Amino acid sequence: MTVKIKCRISKFFSEKIKIFSEKNLLIRHFILMEFYWMNLFLYLCKLNTNKSYSNLFMKRLFCLFVLALVYSVNLFSQQWLKDTANDRRDFDFVVNEIENSYAGFERKTVGEKFNEYNSLKDTLYKQIHSGRRTGYDAACELVGFFEDFHLHCSGYFSDFFRYMKRNQGKTAVSLHNNTKFSYSQVTEKTFLINFPSCEYSQETFDFVKQSVEAYKNTKCENLIIDIRGNIGGGDKAWLPYIDLLADKVGQVWALEWKNSKENRLYIDTAYRKYDSLWADETLRKMNATKDEYVLITKDSIEKVGFENHQTLPLRAALVIDNETASSAEQFILTVKACSDKTVVYGRQGSKGCIDYSNLKIVYLPFSNYCLSVPMSRKVAPIQYDEKGLPYDKYIPPSDKEIKEGDMDSEIYFVIKDLEK
Repeated sequence: MTVKIKCRISKFFSEKIKIFSEKNLLIRHFILMEFYWMNLFLYLCKLNTNKSYSNLFMKRLFCLFVLALVYSVNLFSQQWLKDTANDRRDFDFVVNEIENSYAGFERKTVGEKFNEYNSLKDTLYKQIHSGRRTGYDAACELVGFFEDFHLHCSGYFSDFFRYMKRNQGKTAVSLHNNTKFSYSQVTEKTFLINFPSCEYSQETFDFVKQSVEAYKNTKCENLIIDIRGNIGGGDKAWLPYIDLLADKVGQVWALEWKNSKENRLYIDTAYRKYDSLWADETLRKMNATKDEYVLITKDSIEKVGFENHQTLPLRAALVIDNETASSAEQFILTVKACSDKTVVYGRQGSKGCIDYSNLKIVYLPFSNYCLSVPMSRKVAPIQYDEKGLPYDKYIPPSDKEIKEGDMDSEIYFVIKDLEK
């Protein structure tokens, strides 16, 4: 009988260990202590079937077991409270950043959405307090509520990604998998630039400058800039391409910045390293007002492009896919505003990661996971993120898909279409 009870209890505690294994290492340690003390007690109970053991001995043994268990529970509860407090610190930090520094908070919590946000926040707080949720995982779900790829909390990107509804069911359809910067004349009339990143670095700036000069030396009528897989970086990277593509003066919406204490501090430290003059001017304007949002530029609409600035190319193409994002999407918007000769080709629209930008990178105080917070938004409440930017011309699937270096079926289709 004792052995059967022992087996059932052993199975019970083994299942408990499995259930809680993902929550906390200390929980596993506590359950193991329970398990070992119970096994010891049951084993001695089994020995007690020998009548030579006195009842007094068994009573003392039982008291010892109870005291050991109480001591274990006390140690566990102290650590449990400490961990819960740390999880709360992480979650409090993320809530503060979202509500005070995130440039998308007001527009994304309009009407009933505000109630939904508060309801989710309260639920997550309760789960943290009960020990059923870590602060980091709760933060990932809260961040996912806003459906903004730029707002993310990630130790691993998928941790936050799985809570975004608009990401579920999406699959990449592009053939593109080349992450190397390259350029070449691919036919007598067409020049191809593979531009996989807008990374804010001297290497990127040098490549763009070199590719522009190389194109000008060929006198090709057609220019293709392949930005499939380009997840963004800094707008400065692609500005020289505007000089090539612009054939008129256009307009794009300017940005306004969330004027929070945390954002001003970040601009004064992190952004100053890249452009101290811009940081000084931005902080001067932000400190001069109590307005929640501050326009850094002179006007809410910025002019882009040039009137008949370049003769060549005669025809141009941007090739996009559903991974084209952020600064690469701003490149598309700017080109569309100032270039009638440029056509956007694709099999799917862009990713939709442009409404809120200029990221602040901070770290959760306990778990030290990264939190990215967009500090700026477009002046006009235009929502591009929900569907992404559309293509002008659809690239149909080929009967036989080709992938050869920088060339593939999609690029061959664009070349053929430009040269017809």
